[in-house]
Amino acid sequence: MLLLLDIVYSAKKARTKPCKRTAFNRHTTNYRAWREQMTVCELLDNYDPAIRPSGKSPINDQSSFIDIVISISIT
Repeated sequence: MLLLLDIVYSAKKARTKPCKRTAFNRHTTNYRAWREQMTVCELLDNYDPAIRPSGKSPINDQSSFIDIVISISIT
């Protein structure tokens, strides 16, 4: 029983960060792609999977999945 509690505690403790923040380097980084990545990082900073956004229709149930759509434009 104690081993099971230890495994559950260590699994909660080892939460990884959603994204890696990097400094913008003009010579090696595309600004648009870097800015998009930093925007995603800002959106995911306070994201809690236990809290779902409330919707006005019965289709938006709080127990449903959240879809995040990300598009990258490579030119």
